Amino acid sequence: MLGAGRAQADAPSPHAPVRFTSLAPDGLRSEVNVELTTGDIETYRSYIDINGIHIDTQYVVARGAGAYGRLGGFDEDYHPPFNDRTTGLAGAEAGVFQRLRRSWGAITGRLGVSAPTSGDQDSARSLVRARRPSDLVWLSSVPHLRLAVAPTFVRGAWSARLDAGVDAPLHRAAPQAISSYHLDLALGARAGCAAATIEYSMLGLTADGPRHRLHLMTLGAQYQLQRVIVSARLGAPFTTGGPPPPPPGWVDPLRVKLGEVVAFTLGLSVAL
Repeated sequence: MLGAGRAQADAPSPHAPVRFTSLAPDGLRSEVNVELTTGDIETYRSYIDINGIHIDTQYVVARGAGAYGRLGGFDEDYHPPFNDRTTGLAGAEAGVFQRLRRSWGAITGRLGVSAPTSGDQDSARSLVRARRPSDLVWLSSVPHLRLAVAPTFVRGAWSARLDAGVDAPLHRAAPQAISSYHLDLALGARAGCAAATIEYSMLGLTADGPRHRLHLMTLGAQYQLQRVIVSARLGAPFTTGGPPPPPPGWVDPLRVKLGEVVAFTLGLSVAL
């Protein structure tokens, strides 16, 4: 009887929102989220294996205010005859947020700054695009200011979340100083401690002229106790827009069709 009572106490409420751990921090709880990503991530260089790690942490204080930090890294392994291995930083971001409760759920406003990385490396770009395209602003050579709003809707066992925002360079005279916008949508359903999710992420540029728009479709599952969430996701990025396709025999590393890239992500989120 004591064991059954403990299990019931650790289980999430039937009306608790589903945690979309792939999206940016939302201020629901203080936590650390660690994710490992692998799979068929690179499309035009078959002799490279790419794996990645992503860490999100957020700390919530009274009345829903708090701060967050995000960090991504990659590891690329070159097959023979190169036999080389490289690790690097895929991106970093830090900021503050304010979460307001509503009868239908909650809404979170977020203000953050991305730190410049070592450069727009192909492996880092491929990895970030396969996990969340809206984070590609991390690979710019200048810091960007991110302003975003994230409402979460909860109705019974169903949860939905929107994350929309803009990224503006803090130094417009520098190369790659281009503003962008992002839109992330997520829907999840809970059955006891288990939940299933479907997510869509998009990044677009505000500059004039034809531009690529990067998209990602993700299917996921998770198991949640009160303090720990184990999650697994399968994502497939693709692109739309941009200039005409290259001639036969040419490879455009920015252009990806749905199904060409498949990424598997395993995550663990622990409440602080």
